[in-house]
Amino acid sequence: MADAQSLPSSHSATGAGRKQNSAADAIPFCAGLSRLASAYDALLCDVWGVLHNGVQAWPEAMDALSRYRAGGGRIVLISNAPRSQARTRLSLAALGIDDALYDAVVTSGDVTRHVLASGEYGQCCYYLGPRRDMDFLQESGLTAVEAEAAEVILCMGMRDDERERVEDYRPLLQSLAGRGLKMVCANPDLVVKRGGHLVPCAGSLAALYQESGGAVLYFGKPHERIYRHAWEILEQLTGAPMDKKKALAVGDGMGTDILGAARFGLDALFITGGIAAAALEADARHSSEERLAQLCAAHGVRPIAAMTHLCWR
Repeated sequence: MADAQSLPSSHSATGAGRKQNSAADAIPFCAGLSRLASAYDALLCDVWGVLHNGVQAWPEAMDALSRYRAGGGRIVLISNAPRSQARTRLSLAALGIDDALYDAVVTSGDVTRHVLASGEYGQCCYYLGPRRDMDFLQESGLTAVEAEAAEVILCMGMRDDERERVEDYRPLLQSLAGRGLKMVCANPDLVVKRGGHLVPCAGSLAALYQESGGAVLYFGKPHERIYRHAWEILEQLTGAPMDKKKALAVGDGMGTDILGAARFGLDALFITGGIAAAALEADARHSSEERLAQLCAAHGVRPIAAMTHLCWR
């Protein structure tokens, strides 16, 4: 695989129909963040799949953040976690990811809560999610009610993602869609990799709701609102307007992290060892590089470089 020593800019998405199978179209693989660090003043870094897998944090990734900050770089963690940045900081600390490794955290949960607290979508909601996240209702000024009395659906995920399947929710979601209720999805991710297996997220339920004819509102990656919020925080940290060419997005979600970065006008570093790892494995017909090019083409994006796992060198 080619090393990323001199990389072209990729601020805009490529056409989704473009074929990317030639050597010239191959996404360059980067040995470590040190090869890119000097070109960027800030990172907008994904969390789950880049810094940890839900079970353990990766020392190499933490070392990369530490060294980047030591060189003067700013780091804003940007997560589709359907909870507050305060709770996200606590969960990161529990995994050994110290808050000295980053400057700020922006979550889909915080952006979603801010929108819901305005009352624009009503106050009575039908809640879909685990019990552990029900404090989100009070934080958002919402009241949980039965479907018949609901003004909106709040989707935080499945009630028990270790035992349930997305398909188990089809009858319920079809019924809710028939009532014409909007769904607010607090986490657009379809899946995360927990330990060694993939676990469905709120985004999978939202996709099924749309398939059933329901309308869904998203505020996390790849949608603009979370990037605008992260950018405001980044400019507050630097005390001056930021040039988008000087910030690098890092993530393992092609349809969330990389697509969102492209839409917002940022270069992106794709982490291939996260949720896309199985899809990118070489087979008898295609190399890993060809599979990566196909995945990029399918989403209409071209990351500046790829890296198996985030590391410094």
